[in-house]
Amino acid sequence: MKIPYTVRRSIVIDAGPRTLYQLARDMKQSKYWSPWYVMAPGEAVSVTAGDGKAVGSIHAWDGIILGTGEQEIVELKADKLIRHDLRFTAPFKSTAEARMTFKKVKKGTKVTWELDSTLPFFMAPLKKMFIALIGMDFERGLSMLKQHVETGAVHSKVSYEGAVEAGGFRYVGIKTTSTIDKMQKSMDRDFKKLEKWATKAGVKPGKAFSIYHKYDFVSRKVVYTAGFMTSERMKGLADGMKQGRIKGGKAFTVLHKGDYQNLGNAWTGGMMYLRSHKIKSRKKVHPMEVYLNDPRKVQAKNLRTMIYLPIKG
Repeated sequence: MKIPYTVRRSIVIDAGPRTLYQLARDMKQSKYWSPWYVMAPGEAVSVTAGDGKAVGSIHAWDGIILGTGEQEIVELKADKLIRHDLRFTAPFKSTAEARMTFKKVKKGTKVTWELDSTLPFFMAPLKKMFIALIGMDFERGLSMLKQHVETGAVHSKVSYEGAVEAGGFRYVGIKTTSTIDKMQKSMDRDFKKLEKWATKAGVKPGKAFSIYHKYDFVSRKVVYTAGFMTSERMKGLADGMKQGRIKGGKAFTVLHKGDYQNLGNAWTGGMMYLRSHKIKSRKKVHPMEVYLNDPRKVQAKNLRTMIYLPIKG
């Protein structure tokens, strides 16, 4: 018995349906906006049949992180629809149908990305998680397509730096409950409050960071602490602020270079790397990201963020 599921995500892009249709149907152009290219740099991805634009064209991938599979263009409706059949062979066998549609709206074109597939009966409890995770991949892909079309570039590069013994540190921060959709705004607010306090108190902040206590993909609820490192205990904290110590330990590190809005590529890529390389996580230790440079002083394309994923060993 198979359990069916559907994933659907949309975005509005400031361009006409024809422009977006021509770009999205060209398999050779997907490297400019597909999150999977970013998450698996260097893995084999190529057009193995057809010219990459017509019905019958096949786009295949084979790698440790991505697994093995292919997608085939099976239907095209000019400026309206692209339909693919997907066939996965590793890490497990599966099939799916994906569609991308284009509808003219007031502010450009509404692009909708959908996927229909099934899960084995014994995986039914994971249905909501599958929908959430694939949905987040689609959200990043649509966002990157929008960036590519509207700005001419997507600033997101991922490199897997390997395991380190991360040192502990003192910190001052703000713990916040938010949602995935509102997190960027709430983090901006928290860091502005911390900066204002530090300026008033005459404190020179260390590196900024965010540690994630809870990140529920299904409910989209997030609990995090945004803060900066300190060398000593602070006095006179403002309301809502706290201080403490983050313990050190072994972690797998992932470096992201580029705009913060694309950080999900590094987080998802890191989790895929651990799974594909059979590296076990420390579930009770919370992962974090450390901002290696200052967004007020460098362009978005040059932002560098190190992600620490706690691991066993």
